[in-house]
Amino acid sequence: MPVFQSYAAYTSNLDQLNADAATVANDDQMIIRATTFSTEERLTLIDGRNPMWESPRYTLALVCNYSMVTADKRWMLLRKSVNRCGHPAPTTAARPVPAGEPVQVPRATADQIVTASFVPTKPNPLVSLAQLITKNLDPLVASVDGDSFRLPEGLASGPLLTVLPRRLGWPAEFRGHTSARSLSFSRPGKVQFHIFQLKG
Repeated sequence: MPVFQSYAAYTSNLDQLNADAATVANDDQMIIRATTFSTEERLTLIDGRNPMWESPRYTLALVCNYSMVTADKRWMLLRKSVNRCGHPAPTTAARPVPAGEPVQVPRATADQIVTASFVPTKPNPLVSLAQLITKNLDPLVASVDGDSFRLPEGLASGPLLTVLPRRLGWPAEFRGHTSARSLSFSRPGKVQFHIFQLKG
């Protein structure tokens, strides 16, 4: 992939580079993914980020265009296959949401993927200047069913995987928080959900 470490793809453009490379790869392309579990079997997060959202467009490209070959608790091997995802359909229009207010994730069938997109409200210019001077940059934090993660603002527009069907075969160690019931964000903004219907 052009950006070798997924956590380094912290902007939508870098994320899209990897997503495009994964999508147009040859049919013999195979990808190995590692879990984020430590030797104590506890989730270890890079910079407090959600592993499934570190590179959301790339991750969705893998979900849609790759099939699992084999996996254990540490590694998962994926192979390029046909695109199994239909066109995304918005569940509703983007809706404003106050900081910290939980938003219900739409219900999905066993054949649907649900993603979220969040656009934070831009702060007042004076507030931004004060934050810069005091070095209080107010990082964006997203909570999934009460578990909080730092979310780079450049990736907040997603698509953030919130529901991943079990029929795709991804083991629990690699699914992360993809059976979400509610989301909330540390800043006000607009949130929108999309549903991808799986083919076949």
